[in-house]
Amino acid sequence: MYRVLLLKKVPWVGLEWEIKEVSDGYAQNFLFKKGLAIEIDEKKEKQLAEKKKKEEQRRRDLVTKKHEYVDMLNYKVLEFSMKSKENWHIFWSIWEKEIIERISKDFKLDLEKKHIDMWKEGHIKHIWKRDIFIKFSPKDIAKIIIEVKWV
Repeated sequence: MYRVLLLKKVPWVGLEWEIKEVSDGYAQNFLFKKGLAIEIDEKKEKQLAEKKKKEEQRRRDLVTKKHEYVDMLNYKVLEFSMKSKENWHIFWSIWEKEIIERISKDFKLDLEKKHIDMWKEGHIKHIWKRDIFIKFSPKDIAKIIIEVKWV
C-alpha cells in the first residue's frame, strides 16, 4: 500500500490535498502517471501539516483583523513611477501582482489576487490616478488610490 497526497480530486478516492492509502498498482499505474498524486512520507506529511496550520492562522488573522486592515489601508495613495509614451500610455501595465507586492512591502500585509478589485477596466495602462478596492469581505472594503507618475 502507498500513502499518497492527492494533487487533484479523484472520484471514489478523495479530494484535493487529502492523504489516502491506495494499492501499489493503482498508485504507480494511474495516480503517479497522470500527475494526480505524489507519494508522501512522514516528513512530507509533517511539512504539509505545518504549512496548513500557518495558512489557517493567516486566514484567521485576516478575518479577525479585517476592520483594522480597512482602517489602515483606506484612502492611502500608492505611487508608481513608470516610463510613458507621449499619449500617457505606460510601457508596462500595473497588475494585481504589483499592487499586492507594494501593499506587502509598505503595510506588511499579505493579500491575494482575489482581494483586489480593479473594476472592469482591469490593469492600469495610463499615467493617472485611479481608485481600486481591497475587499476583505462584502462589508469590509478599503479604497486605495493608485497614482502613476511619469519618469
